[in-house]
Amino acid sequence: MSHTADVGGAPTSLLLLLEHGLAAHARTTVLFGADGPMVERFRAVGVEVVQVDRTLSPLRRLSAVARVVAGDRPDVVLANCAVPLSRDAAASARALGVGVVWIQRESPDSVRSRKLMPWMRRLATSIVAVAQPIRDAYGDDGRVVYVPNGVDAGRFTPAVATGALRAELGIPDRARVVAFVGLLHASKGVDVLLDLVPDLLDSRPDVHMLLVGDGPLLPAAEALAGGALAGRLHVTGRRDDVPAVFALADLAVLPSTAEAFPRVALEALACATPMVATDVGDTAVVVRDGVTGWCVAAGDPGAFADALAEALDLPAEQLAALGANGRALVLDQFTLERTTAAVTDLLGAAARRW
Repeated sequence: MSHTADVGGAPTSLLLLLEHGLAAHARTTVLFGADGPMVERFRAVGVEVVQVDRTLSPLRRLSAVARVVAGDRPDVVLANCAVPLSRDAAASARALGVGVVWIQRESPDSVRSRKLMPWMRRLATSIVAVAQPIRDAYGDDGRVVYVPNGVDAGRFTPAVATGALRAELGIPDRARVVAFVGLLHASKGVDVLLDLVPDLLDSRPDVHMLLVGDGPLLPAAEALAGGALAGRLHVTGRRDDVPAVFALADLAVLPSTAEAFPRVALEALACATPMVATDVGDTAVVVRDGVTGWCVAAGDPGAFADALAEALDLPAEQLAALGANGRALVLDQFTLERTTAAVTDLLGAAARRW
């Protein structure tokens, strides 16, 4: 189950689980609340896609979801993220005696999480917490299992060819590259980046900044890139070659104000790219200060700017050593295969039959 077919963390994480083995275990139906670009990507892995209009009244939406669940006769329902559509699917499943594995991907402090947490406690056979703060929020509930995000380390690798991307963007061969990949939104700290970029690039003529993604701050980023920073600040919009972006970058940045477990940090580290990030959610679990990068307090732009400056002052070989540590950490603890195996085991335990 997924709530949106737009490109985003929750549907992408579900798609990765399906691509890396989950879909092979059983016939799978994915329920969306709206149409969007992810629909065809799900169909491409062999799953059936059903849409229920999420703008329906709560009662009509629940009724529509219940009809889909009853008609599909599932052995188990996977509720993907803390959204009303997940609650509807979980309630419909439990009414039929079907087990429910509910993946909680959002910070427990979010308004949506607080509203739906009682429903998770009531309806879920198992609750997958992708971050330690989520697990801790449920206390001693024995149904909660910590399963951190994983990354496809075969796709996200430092071995990706980057020459074509560097040429496309007009980045000189000797230039150093700092990359942000994600939603261009204040919650990701993009406003902080836009404030510090002019001074950063002015003081470091060998550095180029790369902003990859879409979102409400895209126009502001494009305006800044079209002015005095033209040719040094590269705003690309959404791209499908993110492994090449991180493989090209000397340093990745993530100045978020809220996260659960940012998959983008794993993607950067899998490409052996160290990161400067803020200590929110489980970010510090992977962006380890002095080991795989720098992790500073959220909401302190000065501290973030200082950490970024410290990183760029290091010789290239020291940055590369931090990146190698990040790649090793991902391979040891955060592969997509580990995540898929854990979720598959929970689904099997929750199913009436497998």
